[in-house]
Amino acid sequence: MGEQIFESFSHRWTCIYIVDFLLENNIDTVVVDNLVTGYEYNIPSKVAFYHFDIRDPNIDKIFMAEKPDFVIHQAAQVSVQESVKKPFYDYSENVMATVNILQACIKYNVKKIIYASTAAVYGNPQYFSIDENHVLNPVSFYGLSKLTSEAYIQLFAKLYGLKYTILRYSNVYGTRQNTDGEAGAVSIFIDCLLKNDSPII
Repeated sequence: MGEQIFESFSHRWTCIYIVDFLLENNIDTVVVDNLVTGYEYNIPSKVAFYHFDIRDPNIDKIFMAEKPDFVIHQAAQVSVQESVKKPFYDYSENVMATVNILQACIKYNVKKIIYASTAAVYGNPQYFSIDENHVLNPVSFYGLSKLTSEAYIQLFAKLYGLKYTILRYSNVYGTRQNTDGEAGAVSIFIDCLLKNDSPII
């Protein structure tokens, strides 16, 4: 039996690409999503799907049943504006959910977690191009919740030996990306230009 991947899903286009890649490489994939921002028909039929809120402590039951080797944690509240309006909601969706997954990872001997963070952990850039030595100074609750989750992951690694990779996404773009909302500046600008509209900067 091959290795299995558990992915917390958020219906961002990046999640769909990840699942496509895993399936193309014949990797058993488990997807968990509460479907707050998406629809089940977007999830490939070849994956094991759980309609579930990753903040729920009963996530243990999924880990027990599926026994994933790796976790790709993509699910999150990703709106900076929403985080400022509803800081507890942002904390709950990002920090509480991450800690819940981390506890399950330790309990069920997950080998590694890959975490989708954000360049918002840096705050206002002090220089370009930003590198990993840049000061961490988030200016939104979204950035703070992501940085806090990073700290939890790093401490879980130190205390329990959980391996991890943290990806600080910044203006990721590609096909299938939603051009509505505040995120995805590159795709939003390209969409405007294709429509002969002037992008708002």
